[in-house]
Amino acid sequence: MPNSKEKRWKDSSRIAEGKRIFKRIYGKEFDESYQGFNLATDIDQFIDKEQINVHVFTYGDKDQSPSYYAIHHYQRLSLIRDFNVLLINNGVNAHILYVSDVQALTGYRYCDICKLQAFKTSNPNINRDMKRHMEKCKKNNGKIVKKVILEKFARSFVPHILSNITYRYLFVNDRENEFKPTKYYITYDIETFEKYIQQNYGEDSTVISYLIPYCIASTFKNKSGIHSFRYDIRQANFLDQWLDQVFEEAKQIKKDNKYEDESIPQNFEVPAIGFNSAKFDVSLVSKNLKSKNWKIVKHIGSGTVAKQIIVRHKDTHIQLRFVDALIYCTKMKLKEFVRDIGGEVMTKGRFPYEYIYINNYATELDKSEPFPREAFENKLKNKSISEAKYQEYLVEAAKYTSRWDYLRYYNIQDTRIMIEPIDNLIKMMFKYKIDMLAMFIMSQCANAIKYSSAYDDFTMNGDYNIEDTDKSINITMPYWTSKVESYIEQDQKKNRDSSKNVTIDDYEYFKELFEKQRCYICNCKFTWKNRPTLDRINNELGHSKDNVFPCLTTFSKHEKFNGFVKDFMQQRADAKSQKNDGLATFQIADNLHAVQVDSEYSFDQTKMHIVQLDTDSLTLAISGDKNRGHEQRFDAVIKDVEFYNKNKGFFFSEDNQRKILGVHIEKQGLNFIDALESLHIDWKSIWKIIYEAGIKYACESKLYK
Repeated sequence: MPNSKEKRWKDSSRIAEGKRIFKRIYGKEFDESYQGFNLATDIDQFIDKEQINVHVFTYGDKDQSPSYYAIHHYQRLSLIRDFNVLLINNGVNAHILYVSDVQALTGYRYCDICKLQAFKTSNPNINRDMKRHMEKCKKNNGKIVKKVILEKFARSFVPHILSNITYRYLFVNDRENEFKPTKYYITYDIETFEKYIQQNYGEDSTVISYLIPYCIASTFKNKSGIHSFRYDIRQANFLDQWLDQVFEEAKQIKKDNKYEDESIPQNFEVPAIGFNSAKFDVSLVSKNLKSKNWKIVKHIGSGTVAKQIIVRHKDTHIQLRFVDALIYCTKMKLKEFVRDIGGEVMTKGRFPYEYIYINNYATELDKSEPFPREAFENKLKNKSISEAKYQEYLVEAAKYTSRWDYLRYYNIQDTRIMIEPIDNLIKMMFKYKIDMLAMFIMSQCANAIKYSSAYDDFTMNGDYNIEDTDKSINITMPYWTSKVESYIEQDQKKNRDSSKNVTIDDYEYFKELFEKQRCYICNCKFTWKNRPTLDRINNELGHSKDNVFPCLTTFSKHEKFNGFVKDFMQQRADAKSQKNDGLATFQIADNLHAVQVDSEYSFDQTKMHIVQLDTDSLTLAISGDKNRGHEQRFDAVIKDVEFYNKNKGFFFSEDNQRKILGVHIEKQGLNFIDALESLHIDWKSIWKIIYEAGIKYACESKLYK
């Protein structure tokens, strides 16, 4: 506040210091036109001018337990001074308080470098954990480096399927036609009036008023239709009574939303939807959401904005999911919500909000005559109701015996006019198989819709293979005999009962089956290129006739997904048939060929043992010349020295220069034997001849153009 003739502020006062800071930040003297500090728009200017980091804390239900916690860090890494503030907001009024000791307030010790990582002071290992973290912080200059851990196997990104357990189950089981949206829900609305208190907090902070709820209404939509009820301040504990009835009505809504087949997995929260309720309505009933009969089990949002609150009844276990209708659309007024999404004109009547307050509500609402025209004046916007609109109000008000009755109608209308636009949103989303009320926010719905379009014509049992023009396979008796013997050997190795396995006598049955049927996994036709085998249904049982399905062999399955392998192996077969010394080449790209050598022309494999094999590495143990060390490499196991010298350049690196798709000797030595000795077992005498030298190769599998 500026100095005046009546009042001048001492230079040492808090207000005088505030005026000096104001001038430093804004470059002008403080005057009465100043609207106050806007944290969202003014904070950057404040930080730059004062060269200070600002850390904002609040109090609320985080991780389902009330506590103080950080909600935002406004900082520059180059600045070392910190300013900590506590933001207290009940949805109506907000205060910012200076925090002198963050650790005492929150129970956490924050990292002195990044100011973001926090450790509980009750943790007995806090010093150790803090030290480890700060060492990383120093290396990263105070930045938190997040590591991306990829899934072991890549999979399609299909949020419209994976984000909904019900649709995922029905989709996998080919029952998509049974999928339905959550169509039944609850809407609610609270009416409030102001209580003027004119209370000062310190020298320059004053709370003029705060809001008090005095009536609440809800509309319920279930299979039998729509009905509403309302409670007001004249009833004792009216908010608790309202919640009692909401939980009671939610039983039927939950039942109506359920699938008849109880084996179908489903989320059973009953949606309770308000309009613009995230900031206001929920904050007004937040105290009532915790009682001896029910409790908050999930809270998403901050202490000032509740994006989602799930409340569970302790006896019936019914769960209410409080959300704001605005999370499913853009920011708009209720009138626009009804008009633009509901396709209707809002007809809820008119009510003089400013005219009713704590000191007059009882006498004014008990009256039977309509409100006077001056009651509808909006002093904040300096507007008054037109004569035509006031006459419309009089016609509507004449239908009710008292102002309380008219308020009941008005309050309920606020909840009923939300039904049509919400239903339209549900229908709009369901066109893309999206259950809107099972989603968390509009962006999640939009993301799911975008990707569902890419999979619009995808079905689980669809055939996505290119039709093979080769003739169907006509298996021979020797082929079938080898398969039968292989199945018996597999089952016996795994201690499975093979007494009921398929036999040679089943030849005619499976010959016809392979000719007429297709692979049950990929729907491919069986040919001599795509050879058939039998896949067990129950992996605990053997290859009995009633426990197998026809499918492609393991390698043939791989062919369908990797044309490279298929063509490569064909090249190999052609090379052998042409007797070209076992050398096969395969063009991968311009000026890039892969080369394969048949083992019979290269190494004596009776003297080689594969210790470890991976996609890009190989560890071999070689039984070479026992009088030489590991530097002998392959010298003692080469079968055709002339062939080896002629073609080794295709495979092995030269002058320590790695080759694309080539083999590079990365490490060699007696490490394998040393490792065995560390076990204190006399393996050396057993394996010394075989594992004279261990050579590890790294095969560079990436292609570079």
